[in-house]
Amino acid sequence: MTCLFELLRRMALAALILTCGLVLPGRAEQGERYIVIGGAVAEIFVALEADGEVVGVGGGIPLEGRFADVPVIRGFRLTSAENLLSLRPTKILIAGRQTTPGLIRQLDDVGMPVEVFDYTMTLDDVQARIMRLGDILNRRQEASKLAEKTAQEWGAVLADFADADARPKGLFVLSGGGRGNLAAGHDTLVAQLIQWAGGENLTTMIEGYKPLSQEAMAGFAPEFILTNMEGLEPAGNEVPLLSAPGIRLTPAYRHEALIAVPNGLLTEAGIRTPEAVRFLAGHMARLRAAQ
Repeated sequence: MTCLFELLRRMALAALILTCGLVLPGRAEQGERYIVIGGAVAEIFVALEADGEVVGVGGGIPLEGRFADVPVIRGFRLTSAENLLSLRPTKILIAGRQTTPGLIRQLDDVGMPVEVFDYTMTLDDVQARIMRLGDILNRRQEASKLAEKTAQEWGAVLADFADADARPKGLFVLSGGGRGNLAAGHDTLVAQLIQWAGGENLTTMIEGYKPLSQEAMAGFAPEFILTNMEGLEPAGNEVPLLSAPGIRLTPAYRHEALIAVPNGLLTEAGIRTPEAVRFLAGHMARLRAAQ
């Protein structure tokens, strides 16, 4: 049965290729046609002025206006190639956390070139990604300049807030979007952003994203709570973040220090990370002034 299903799937993909006139290597067409899945990858496309070669983007890319007329592939973790192939790309570039081995196999089966990008947490990661995209896009010189500019911006922003005196204590809660409320642990990007911006992350004993009990949240007594935009957007009769156990028992709630962070600054480290640090640093400064 498994072999039959696999045969039928391959036949369906082959039919899609014939129907859409898929552009595969060796077929004549003017210019490249990229599909880009992942906000931090798309940001580099824009910075390298290659966004005009993009024929499809993943959902949630926070670059309003630049891809307004480009088809959007909905869904966070993609599992099926059909929607991608229907856009007749010449290459697909995708963040690793937004794909699956099954999708990669489907693309390999039809000979579609695909580049998978690992999650980024450090400046070195970001610079390596910039240079890799510079090679892919034949923009090596532009990529070198962007990597240097990014390093300078990171260095400047980290120096600005490295010696912050009083560090407000808080944490990040991923909320909304139909998911449960999850606190970010010490090994997440947002925990690092808090430290870089002059705050102190309280959830140093947590790895990844974990739910917190009411007792744990009250015990942490965060002075501020960060969340994604959906966390503070009303959904039905409630604000998602406020349904998290213990939120209303915290100093952050009492002092209205619940802060929504633009989603595009949270996904992974990238060329907008200095912007994220400055955004959070502004809130840390206001919290210090209020103490």
